[in-house]
Amino acid sequence: MKKIKIILPAILMFIITSTTWAQFDSCQLLIGGNNSDHLVSMDGVIEEINIGSPYIYSEVNGNFLYYLHFHDNAKIEIHDFTTQEITTIDIDTTDVHYYISFKIIDDSRIALLNNRQDEVYFIDYEGNFITEVELPNSTTSWQNLHADILDNELIVSENGVRELYAIDLNTYERRLYADLSSLTDFVGFIKVFSDSVYVSTRSSIYLLPEDSDPVELVNLNGENNISGLDVQGEYLFFQTNFGGNIYYAKAPDYTPVLITSELQQFDLRSLTLLTPDCLDAISSTKEEEKQHFTIFPNPTSDQVCITDELPKDFEVKIFSISGKLEKKSKNSKCINIEDLSKGLHIIKVTSANSNYHSQKIVIE
Repeated sequence: MKKIKIILPAILMFIITSTTWAQFDSCQLLIGGNNSDHLVSMDGVIEEINIGSPYIYSEVNGNFLYYLHFHDNAKIEIHDFTTQEITTIDIDTTDVHYYISFKIIDDSRIALLNNRQDEVYFIDYEGNFITEVELPNSTTSWQNLHADILDNELIVSENGVRELYAIDLNTYERRLYADLSSLTDFVGFIKVFSDSVYVSTRSSIYLLPEDSDPVELVNLNGENNISGLDVQGEYLFFQTNFGGNIYYAKAPDYTPVLITSELQQFDLRSLTLLTPDCLDAISSTKEEEKQHFTIFPNPTSDQVCITDELPKDFEVKIFSISGKLEKKSKNSKCINIEDLSKGLHIIKVTSANSNYHSQKIVIE
């Protein structure tokens, strides 16, 4: 490994180390591309930053930013925001591996996703080979591979066969995680947030509830090639590299809101929200912090109850995933939901003096 000490751009250092943001437009997205990076705020302000040589994919993990370079000089550059050093991991390309993306595993392993040979190639932080796991052969060449981690398994999207696979990070055994053959388009990006799995196709984003059909959250009505996806709280952030657009969408209706269309098309490869702590300020006009409440059971088939103490006067509302109000109850902590359709729903609690986060509920 090579270590090169450099001074990173001051604005990027400020963004990574800041933890408190008061305004919605202080949120920053890091947009990675073939030839440059951009910082994009929620009001559409764009700033170009250049950290390294051209690359294909990037990921933020803790205080580190990882860049993947591929082809004959395949390598990963690790940018440490604390020491301002760069560590380079050289990747063996003897077998002509074509790595389209990767996933950082917190115990100093890296999973490289081989787009051409349909395999996941595990290395350590010294670049040493650990093992590889083959995926079923796809009938489609150059399909996208992407992955995230859930319960000590690497969940991998394989759009050529429209399935998700789980690789045990202890034994490296592979199993089928989800059959997505019901989708009419190939699967691209995958994101795990709060034990929920989200996937994108070319123009839609789906939530994958356990033991239930995929729920479409976003449909861009034909705008092609979602090339980046991040999920934080009630928000989805995504982009299209054919349209050159960057969006966010918020539960429960997930209506896409255009952030900017000013970036060059085909140069949008990855997207990461750098300052997720700012999201509480997006829709809240009150100074007090939003509170969480707990629901039980979840999933459920007959009723759902709130297990926390609530103010004397409160109202509970249940919405469909499209934002339609389906049920409401005043000053009752349990609601009968037997007449509601199966699938994902959103439950909200409102009161005069308290501000609550919405919760997701699955009706079986």
